Amino acid sequence: MRYLLTKNSLFGCLRSGFATLLCCSAVCLLPNIALSDPIYHLYGITHLNKLVEIDPLDPLLDQREVASFSSANMVGLEYDVGLDRIIGLDSSGNLYSVNQTTAATTFLKVFTSTNGPFYGLGFDITVSPPRLYTFADGTQLPTLLVAAGREPFSELNTINYFGENLLGLTIDPIGGALYGINNQFQQTLATVNKTSGALERKPNTLPGNITGIAIHPSTGLLYGTSADGTLVQVDKTTGVSTTLKAYPSNQNVAVSDLAFIPVTPTPTPTPTATPTTTPTITPTPCPTTPNGCACNQVDLVLRGGDTVCAPVDTLTKRTVPDAPKPQVQGNSVTLVLEEFSAVSDGTSLDLLPSASVRGKTAFEEAVAEARRRKATVRYDVTITNTSSRTRDARNKQSKRNQVTFRRVPPGNYTSRYRVKIVRGNKEVGNSKFSPRARFKVRNRRG
Repeated sequence: MRYLLTKNSLFGCLRSGFATLLCCSAVCLLPNIALSDPIYHLYGITHLNKLVEIDPLDPLLDQREVASFSSANMVGLEYDVGLDRIIGLDSSGNLYSVNQTTAATTFLKVFTSTNGPFYGLGFDITVSPPRLYTFADGTQLPTLLVAAGREPFSELNTINYFGENLLGLTIDPIGGALYGINNQFQQTLATVNKTSGALERKPNTLPGNITGIAIHPSTGLLYGTSADGTLVQVDKTTGVSTTLKAYPSNQNVAVSDLAFIPVTPTPTPTPTATPTTTPTITPTPCPTTPNGCACNQVDLVLRGGDTVCAPVDTLTKRTVPDAPKPQVQGNSVTLVLEEFSAVSDGTSLDLLPSASVRGKTAFEEAVAEARRRKATVRYDVTITNTSSRTRDARNKQSKRNQVTFRRVPPGNYTSRYRVKIVRGNKEVGNSKFSPRARFKVRNRRG
């Protein structure tokens, strides 16, 4: 049986004595007997840059993968009820509208008044016109950016912080309070003054590494997800969290940002006595490249003029690698990085994801050619202690895409990396730096 929770049924269930009443903490669920309010599902961004969906009333709280975003490095997600559209933000400050079914993005605006990378997105519909909030942690002081919430998205104000860090942002649709995850020393839920940027921290610390939060529009309950794959519910007054589900490590977990978005219930099909004939649809042929590569491949010109077929997601030195994935065990931190092989055409640097298919494909031949020319990959990795006044940093160079830092002091950290190409002992090119990933090392002594 499915259950729905509405504002009317919430107050009714608190007074009800029906045997069918189900209660969990402060949430009461009644059998599905009315659809007076929209049904909201929780949507989130995974570390693989995919859109996922969670039904908060599903007892199993299973995730459904929607699709991969058509834009890279998405970090913010919100819903504009006035225009019935999803708004997304990437780490470079580009704002998009997002298709709820395909995760395709349409460019709307780029923020320029402060430096990125950006984290989180809050959309305030309790004021007119609505306003957008996002947090930027760039080369200047960490900054809260305030902008008009609809076209042309004028950048209204920037508020500089002194040593403060914010992760997930969300607006309470009942009252308009701005909430964020303060990550300076111990992770806590905080309300953010929308004029001065002052933080009011809640008294209790949060478990794990909470990076995305959202508030249900009807119930007012605050949900969060952590980088280690845990879904929690957090009391907005005390900051006390309740674990709802710990997802297996092999599942995509929403770690960047969350938003509640209305969904349309799937109608039950009406059985028909007479079967209908389904017309045959001939698919449109997939176009090939000028050199005959399949539609999921691109032409890659090698030194000497030979052309091979490479994956369509070929990366160049102008492309930003995926953010690292921190794994913390005690005072050791392992960063899992996107894996690359090096291929050079003699005039520009191309970085291609390592081949995973078996057998000698043209792509693998290209990788083998690069290795014969002794072109190798190096990962240039840096972690920075943001809890330290001096922002102590440690750097490592590695041939492998898993890099471990040992004896890491307790504190809050950011991590990022870039990919270098080395021929002999000479660096011949490098990619841009990845977005920063955040993690916490706890004091294990005593």
